[in-house]
Amino acid sequence: VTGMTACPCALEHIREACKEELMMFDKGGLGQMIDRLPIATHMQRCKGTLFIDVSEDDVDVMDLVRIVNDSMSSATYELLKRDDEAEVVMNAVRRARFVEDVVRYMAKAASELKVRDGCTILAKARSMESVHGHDIVALTRTTAGEVRRTLAVKKHI
Repeated sequence: VTGMTACPCALEHIREACKEELMMFDKGGLGQMIDRLPIATHMQRCKGTLFIDVSEDDVDVMDLVRIVNDSMSSATYELLKRDDEAEVVMNAVRRARFVEDVVRYMAKAASELKVRDGCTILAKARSMESVHGHDIVALTRTTAGEVRRTLAVKKHI
């Protein structure tokens, strides 16, 4: 499934630079307003792949497609009007994620399906970087039970 990611690191650096610029002109609340606005960052197409061993379980393939789409900063679309394109970009910026985040979200969502603990989950994402000369690949191979146990201990996702 192809989606897109928005870089959270560049977003924070740009946000801080914008605050500094605003503070030179206004000592009031404009700097705080930046935290609420979708600030620019670089974006990239991201291809996500999710494999689940369902030899003993029943999983709808469209659930896997939904999981991969929902794990991205945003879905991608073939045809958009300009207003719709702007909305997709703003929503992606509001859900800025690294490629590693995409893989974690895929594994988490896959573990929430009605599958046994021993069910193998393979989540992979390839980010086709827009400002770097290389792509980034993140991959995890785990089981539904491992993810569930980890999340029971660490409530960080």
